[in-house]
Amino acid sequence: MTHKQAERITGLTIRATQPVPHGDCAFIGINSNDVAIVAGRSRSSGDALNKLVDNHYKMVCKEVALKQKHKCWECGKFGPMQFHHVQHRSKGRIDSLDNIVGLCPMCHGRQHGTA
Repeated sequence: MTHKQAERITGLTIRATQPVPHGDCAFIGINSNDVAIVAGRSRSSGDALNKLVDNHYKMVCKEVALKQKHKCWECGKFGPMQFHHVQHRSKGRIDSLDNIVGLCPMCHGRQHGTA
């Protein structure tokens, strides 16, 4: 993953941190209020950026679940959630509260035509 791809996916400003021990690469994602909200660290810069994007996605999914009170966005059923991008990843994945909704497995399957 590249620096620009990570910024496009997360909507954050990505910055390299100061050198870290053991030759690792580390990046932080900064929101529009100049607050660092997510980080990624690994041996290679690509892996560190992947970790940052994964950490950001997990954080957004947790926020979506809390915002929806663990209820399906479509049917309102309470229970385990799967997370769906409103604007699909193939069309330019954006991991934000505005683009991800929590769905029950049945509704998620219907969204993708598999249920």
